[in-house]
Amino acid sequence: MHPFLKRYLQAATLTFLGLGFLLSAFLLFMNETGPLGFKKAVEGENVLWGSAFEQKSGFKLERIRRLHPDLLVVGSSRATQFRAEMFPGISFYNAAMAATSFPEARTFINWMLPLYRPKVVLLTVDPWWFNPARGLGADEKLNDGVDSFLWRPFIANALRGLSNFTLMKEAWLLSAQRDQDPLGKRNPQGFGATFKASGFRPDGSFQYGDILLNIEKRYHIAGYGWQDDFKYYRNEVRANRGRFAYTGTFDAGPSETFRAVLSRLKEAGVIVIVVMPPFPAGLINEINQTPNQREFFAQLERKTEEICREMGAEFFNYHDLDKLGISDRQTIDALHVDEISTATLMLDMVPQSPSLRTHLSSSGMEDLRRRLADRASWTHQNILFP
Repeated sequence: MHPFLKRYLQAATLTFLGLGFLLSAFLLFMNETGPLGFKKAVEGENVLWGSAFEQKSGFKLERIRRLHPDLLVVGSSRATQFRAEMFPGISFYNAAMAATSFPEARTFINWMLPLYRPKVVLLTVDPWWFNPARGLGADEKLNDGVDSFLWRPFIANALRGLSNFTLMKEAWLLSAQRDQDPLGKRNPQGFGATFKASGFRPDGSFQYGDILLNIEKRYHIAGYGWQDDFKYYRNEVRANRGRFAYTGTFDAGPSETFRAVLSRLKEAGVIVIVVMPPFPAGLINEINQTPNQREFFAQLERKTEEICREMGAEFFNYHDLDKLGISDRQTIDALHVDEISTATLMLDMVPQSPSLRTHLSSSGMEDLRRRLADRASWTHQNILFP
């Protein structure tokens, strides 16, 4: 072998080994152990899984395959506060955050049904799902590897994380809290769970430890929460930005995809309950004072109800948190209510829902009502079940 080529190969090998060692050390420090942590979270019953490198759909599908829940929640992050304790008498799993649009919901349902068919799906729908551009990149093809750990995105995201100075600095500053879940006392897996007590609980619901423990400083700087009068999102509404950017006509695309989701579940013999999750009064007031937003919300509520009636799905509009008699304090931010609000919603919805009345324990719901009324039993202002 030519000496130059030999030296080149030696240098390349050392560089590769050095990068591999650095990446491994970085992942171990972040408590990101790839398929080992993924498997532990899927199989464990006292694990908080909060990976910095995604895999949400695969994780949720693996848990569904393992648990075989009779009642499944599907939706965006706005559905994450539905807890197993709010559905007494039926096996439950929350698959929220695996679908954030109608196309993604359709893809997720198509992936799920060959694995398992629940009795009831509670589907939450967000206003921005009716934006024709929302979710256009969703993969409509069944992917044999989607319900298992995916190495390629994990390595790619890990390499990006290794070069992300902000992430490295944040991990170092939070290292004193490593391996703690002060809220639920669960075994953390992944960066979010390890350093911020944020991640998916065993029932699939999400714990916002970074906000509840006031770790996420940007939360107040940006003005996301009730303490700051939801400033960030109220500005989004007024300026027609972000999730509130689309206030146009109801394009056939999202509506037809919504129908396709309901039709697919109906064909499989699954009962569907469609819920519009709450917004705090502070944001609803801003929407009502902004003419194009007010009209868009009124139309989408009518349109969603019409489609549900047409497709034989139960429909519940809980957009206005104030109508439940709940303070804006019972929120994570302007888009996400807490589990106190969600438990109140459940107690209001169950008597009106023939499907939920049939499947849930009436004595269990009374226990939920008593626990909600007993503020001394709450473990945090925003937590009913740790």
